[in-house]
Amino acid sequence: MMKNYSSHSGMTLIEVLVSLAIIALMTATVYSTIATSRKVQQANDDKARQYQLIRAGLTMLEDDLTMAYLSLGEDTAAPERRTYFRAKMDGPGIRLGFSTFSHIRTSRKTRESDNSAVEYFLTDDPENPGRLALMRRETRRLEQIPVEDIPGETWLSIPGVESLTFEFYDQTRDEWLDEWDTTTIDGQINRLPNQVKIHLIVEDGRKNLMHFTTIVNPKLIDAINLTPSSNVSSGTTGTKGSTGTTGKTGVTGPNIGKTTRSKIK
Repeated sequence: MMKNYSSHSGMTLIEVLVSLAIIALMTATVYSTIATSRKVQQANDDKARQYQLIRAGLTMLEDDLTMAYLSLGEDTAAPERRTYFRAKMDGPGIRLGFSTFSHIRTSRKTRESDNSAVEYFLTDDPENPGRLALMRRETRRLEQIPVEDIPGETWLSIPGVESLTFEFYDQTRDEWLDEWDTTTIDGQINRLPNQVKIHLIVEDGRKNLMHFTTIVNPKLIDAINLTPSSNVSSGTTGTKGSTGTTGKTGVTGPNIGKTTRSKIK
């Protein structure tokens, strides 16, 4: 007697195992692709947030420098001046302090005006071992006492700093200086630098260095006839005389007033 065999035979055990292996491989490949895409997206998001934070910190520094000023109405016999511009080496980098009109009053009841003293300095970054953090301190007003004794607030401006350097252009000498001080006899009395060059290097978290360079032009180069407000309940007091004139631009290249970035691996 003849046996009838079906034309549709079943899969063998080996074929089933091979099929399962292929499915598992495809699933692993898809999962790996998705995981890699998420990591890349997360890294890009972190980098974008860091860049935004750096840009915000530099913009604030630029605004402060743009509105820096000196007053002719100072008591020369007093040990401390209320308006000043001082950039001196301190610890890991330059400590930059100056009087400025950039202060924003948040309440009418506060004894503040639109002029204040700000300081920028580097300190160890608690969240990035081996790196520095740029700190910003702003006083609530100007007084003829040491600036560190004036009430104010300090906060983190830019984290993860590798280095920060300043250069100050002196048009009278036609050269760039590493320091500037209006509080000493042998310093630059009653005048601000014509330009301030800032070079910031920040680590992006992946051992790559980002370079930021900008040049700021203070608006009031020469001291003005203005008595700084110290204890006020409203706007700035005093009579404002003629303002200084901004010096001519030195040889600075095409990056005046703009921030450029380059990446070094």
